[in-house]
Order: sequence, then C-alpha cells, then structure tokens
Amino acid sequence: MTKRWTAKWITDPAFLRFEPVSPLRKELADAGPMEHPADLKNHHMLIRKTLELERSPAEAYLDITADDYYKLYVNGEFAAQGPAQGYPFHYPYNRIDVTGWLRPGRNAIAVHVFYMGYVNRALNSGDLRQGMIAELEVDGRTVLASDESWKWVRTFEYGGGEAETTGNDTQLLERIDGRLRRHGWKEPDYDDSSWPAAVVNRQPGYTLVEQPTPTVAVTRAYPAQVRKLGAGRYLIDFGREITGQFTMRANGATGDRIDIRCGEELAADGGAVRYEMRCNCRYREEWTLSGRAGEEPEFYDYKAFRYAEVIGPESAIDASSFAAVVRLYPLGPEASRFESSSPLLNGIWDICRNGVLNCAQETFVDCPTREKGQYAGDTTVIGHSHLYISGDSRLFKKAIRDFALSSAVCPGLLAVAPGSFMQEIADFSCQWPMQLLTYYRYSGDLDFVREMHPYAEGVLEYFGR
Repeated sequence: MTKRWTAKWITDPAFLRFEPVSPLRKELADAGPMEHPADLKNHHMLIRKTLELERSPAEAYLDITADDYYKLYVNGEFAAQGPAQGYPFHYPYNRIDVTGWLRPGRNAIAVHVFYMGYVNRALNSGDLRQGMIAELEVDGRTVLASDESWKWVRTFEYGGGEAETTGNDTQLLERIDGRLRRHGWKEPDYDDSSWPAAVVNRQPGYTLVEQPTPTVAVTRAYPAQVRKLGAGRYLIDFGREITGQFTMRANGATGDRIDIRCGEELAADGGAVRYEMRCNCRYREEWTLSGRAGEEPEFYDYKAFRYAEVIGPESAIDASSFAAVVRLYPLGPEASRFESSSPLLNGIWDICRNGVLNCAQETFVDCPTREKGQYAGDTTVIGHSHLYISGDSRLFKKAIRDFALSSAVCPGLLAVAPGSFMQEIADFSCQWPMQLLTYYRYSGDLDFVREMHPYAEGVLEYFGR
C-alpha cells in the first residue's frame, strides 16, 4: 500500500533550474548534449526544523528519504542514515523509530543531505535529482512535515563542486575544513534565523516505497594497536577489515592540518599505510582544524580499511581518541558461530564471514572500496552466503527485486542495480532465476516468487531460452 504523504519534497532551488536526466547509459556511451553543472557536484545540504512537545511520546516515527543520501539527527544525537539505493520510480524511504530521542519542550530534527553528482555503480546520482522529504508521527498523529517552514543551508565544509574522486568515481576524497562547520546546528537551541526557508519541488518525480530492509547499524570500533612513529605521526591497526570512517579528536590551532591515510595493508617496510591501494582507491584525505577543543572530522562517506595513519601537529593529536565509525547491515553477534579444533579453519571462517558482512550494506556490494555496486553475479554468492550467516532473507529479497526493476531499462536485466550505469552481462542476468529459486527454497515465500515470475520468463525469453 502506497503511503499518502502530507510532507513536501524540499530541495536546493539551484536544482530547479534543470530538468532531471537519466544517467542510465552504457559506460562508454556519449552522455548527451548536457554536462552536469560542476558547481552542483559534491553538494552537502543541512536542513532543520524544531517543534514543541508537551510530553514525551509513547511512540514516534519519522518517515524520511533523500537523494542521494541523508544522515538524521534528533536533538543533536545521530539517529539513522539512508536510504538504500533505488530508481526514482521505486525509491525507498525509511521509517525510523525516534521515540527515545524526543522529549518535552523544544526538539530539533536535523538532516545532512548529500548529493554526489557523479555517475557510478554505487548510487543513482548525476541525474540532477536532489533534496529530501520527512514526516513525523507522534502517538498516531502527524505533527511535522517537511515544507517551506523548514530551514536549509548549503555547507562547504566538505568543499563543493568538482572534487577528486577515487575508485571508479564511487567516492569523493573529503577535504574537511572545520573552520566552515556550523557548530551546534543539530541542537534545538541553534539560531537558524539567518538560514533561508526551504524551497519545495512540486514535481519531484518519485514513487516512494517503504524500504523493506533496516537501515545500516552504526557502531564504533577501537584500535587493536596504536604505534607512534614519530612526533605527530601515528599508525593505527584495527585488527580487521572494517567499513566506515576513521575518526578522532583534535585540540589544535585554527588552520592546523591533519593528514589521514587509510588502507587495507601496510607498506613493504611496515612503517606506513599503503593508501594507494591495489583496488584503484586512494585513501588520503585532509582535515583543517577550526581551533575548537575536542573537535572531530565527521567524514561522511564510507571506505574499507584496516589501517589508518595520522600525520599532523603533535600538540593537536589526541591519540587516545582514535576510533572507527563502522556501518553494516545489522546482524546480531549470535546470528552465526563456528568453532573447530583447527586454527586454520577458524581463521578461514572469520575471514569469509567478515567479507560477507562488509559487503552487506544498504545493498549487497561487489566490494566496499572500488565499485560499491550490487552486481547480479556477485549477488548469487553473497546472497546465498548472507542467508546462512544471518538467517535474514530481507536483503537478498530486496536484491532480487532491484534486478527485476532494472527491466524497465533492459528487458534482460542490468548487471548492476540500482546503479547509474546501464551495464549488461548476459550470464549475470541468467543467474537471476537461480537466485529466485534459492530465495524460495530458503523462505518458502511463494507469493514473492509469483510476483517475480514474469520477470524470470522475460529474462529467459530475452536470452532465447
């Protein structure tokens, strides 16, 4: 059942100058006569709204989505991030339980929306669709909906416009300038009187559907080892591959710079991180300090790494604060276990399980570094494996539907979906009916199989049976 929204889609009005375009094309094909406006790439937008509540709610839910991505804060606290990737004609929104964050008196809903603007396999970006929509329900009644009364501003803390990319244009290298941060903007008492009123896109062109999977779980991990290599230089080992962002605290002077390098392995001599990685990713980023005590960089996008290297003024670096913000599809620690008398088998299990976990994000990804794309061929393996280690079939079911939806672009299904490239690999598409059979054998969900059956027939017909 489709939700009836009272909220409106709000956007940076700069995007209203352009008609949305479809980025779905062959990788080497001509993009057409219009190039993406450079100044609208790497676009970070802060949006906020306050409301008064007489009492703490018994239950409260926020329905929210954004293009390309959002991070949600309630009363200054991180609450959730999303959505999963999707096509505009089937675009996910998240239903977030915010009961525990709301309180009597003034409350603030704050959203950091990111639009990348680069065509790649990780996001449906580069199509000039940008903005967000949100609606808050408290104790069964809608009390807040995004509209012209919300406030917004574009932040240039992460730069803006053309930026250096890494991998296959799947990630921007973040040059964070803490001097441009709007400190306290997530809090209820922040003065946003100088911020412009939100602008409504009255024809956003989305069909919104509730995301059938949970938002990623966001946790902290701490180093297994920290080595001081010299004055103002530290090597951090987290002991395993993780997906997320490196973080730390600093207490430096205004304009001090800290170089942060991440990687999956060390240099040959073991004395530095190999940030020029084998997967065509270059994880070297820079953080300029604001001069405030105890500030953190707050990297936005995620990368995969085991090691980090920090280089900067010795007096600014708080070595006790090194950590990683980890993001994964939620999986309880007791979901799967393996124990044997063989250290070799135990090690193989740990490596394989960790690989499946790191490649389960909002979608399955072929790798959390270079492409970050949900490939049909890779999904055959990771979907089956994820079923075994998680006991949760929702992400696999969503993947099967994602590829079915790509039939709107190619009757034989795309090789990567939902993504911005129209890439076709025949043997990948022919694996899709097999994935559907695997899902059915595990779940017994015959209704879903019947819903997907016309797509399976279409794939077989497209490839001549």
